[in-house]
Amino acid sequence: MFKDRLAAGDRKLDQQIEELNQFVFGLSNSSEHESPFSIASSSPRSSSHQIPDPAPEESIFRHTNGVLDVNDHEKVPVVNLSEKVPVVNLSDKPLNSLPKEHRLKHATLTHVDSHGKAAMVNVSDKPSTTRVATASGKVLLGPVAFPLVSSNQISKGDVLTVAKIAGICGAKQTGNLIPLCHNIALSNAKVQLELDARDKSVLIKAEVSAVGVTGVEMEALTAVSVAALTIYDMCKAVSKHISICNIQLESKKGGKSGNWCRSSDEVQ
Repeated sequence: MFKDRLAAGDRKLDQQIEELNQFVFGLSNSSEHESPFSIASSSPRSSSHQIPDPAPEESIFRHTNGVLDVNDHEKVPVVNLSEKVPVVNLSDKPLNSLPKEHRLKHATLTHVDSHGKAAMVNVSDKPSTTRVATASGKVLLGPVAFPLVSSNQISKGDVLTVAKIAGICGAKQTGNLIPLCHNIALSNAKVQLELDARDKSVLIKAEVSAVGVTGVEMEALTAVSVAALTIYDMCKAVSKHISICNIQLESKKGGKSGNWCRSSDEVQ
């Protein structure tokens, strides 16, 4: 029964295709297949002005194994989506093609091993040199907290003094907070805080130095971050609109990659 239905369906499809071909090329003269869009002339025409019927052409349609298809001379271009699309490996881009501010002399990921896994850098063979790094950040206190901090009226105590000590302690604990950082014996850590009435903020600056085999950039950034978080903690009771922003490295000195300063944005 299924085969009979399938055969009947094929015959019906063949008939529809034949009718479509007759309609397109005007092969049928019967009124049954006359185009429904033809417009009758308002005045009779002489036979000499009649447009002859188009010559029969080979059907552009055919029915093959139940699939409506077109003849070879009317082939439609087919895009093979299975073809591989070229992939651009951004890691292969030349270093000098990157913007100047995004590259250093040795712009490689040092905390990744040959298998792409996170790893601590082995600094055993590196010579000890003087390392210095500075960082900065800002805490936007807003109109409520700023006058209380500037007049030292926060209930938890002297915000700026506590934040300064917290920043120094944070610098010394960087190796315990950042998983792949080395524990460094710091020579010095300075944290400065300045009130700015223009945008009701506290500007934080940190400078960290050491004599060692690796840089102290993370120590400087951690000092600024911990100082900023301490300010937030001590003032959060009076305002929920306090925000921390613009924590960034300002400069670094020493090491294989040389000296760098954000203001000049050059490797020296």
